[in-house]
Amino acid sequence: MIEIKRWDNGEVIHSGDFADLKECLVDGVSKGISFYRAELNGAELNYAELNGAELNYAELNGARLNYAELNGARLNYAELNYAELNGAELNGAELNRAELPKLSASICAGEEYWVFINPQVVQAGCEHHSPEDWRKMTKEKIAAMDGSRSLRYYPRLLDLMDLFLGKGDRPDWVTEEPTPT
Repeated sequence: MIEIKRWDNGEVIHSGDFADLKECLVDGVSKGISFYRAELNGAELNYAELNGAELNYAELNGARLNYAELNGARLNYAELNYAELNGAELNGAELNRAELPKLSASICAGEEYWVFINPQVVQAGCEHHSPEDWRKMTKEKIAAMDGSRSLRYYPRLLDLMDLFLGKGDRPDWVTEEPTPT
């Protein structure tokens, strides 16, 4: 029997005969169950489909959410300290006052795309890659993402990465003349 409980009062939110915590959580999310204040510290949730999950105030400290789908998930005030989010999809996710992994930044105001930056993964819009992969992108690969819009934004993304992660390499093509719109 697997149980997911609230961290504040121990109340069982969802339970059943599941192989693991991930299966229990995915089942609950598919049924629209709110995991408000769920205690999920250290959970193995890699590749979990959690789109639209209600995880406000949840504790996910040290959880592994690599390549998890969290599009439209509500993670307001959630604790995500030391969580692994490599390749996780966070499009439209609510992260208001969430405690993000150390050295992370979530930027939306004034930017062309929603941007999430941490040392393991950088997401701009729906594209997510390691910082090293972003810094090696070819002009053709960037153009394939969103055409001239992504080509214009790419130097800005590199600037943001430099600001939050430290100065890094840039492809030679970035210094070429901008593509006309």
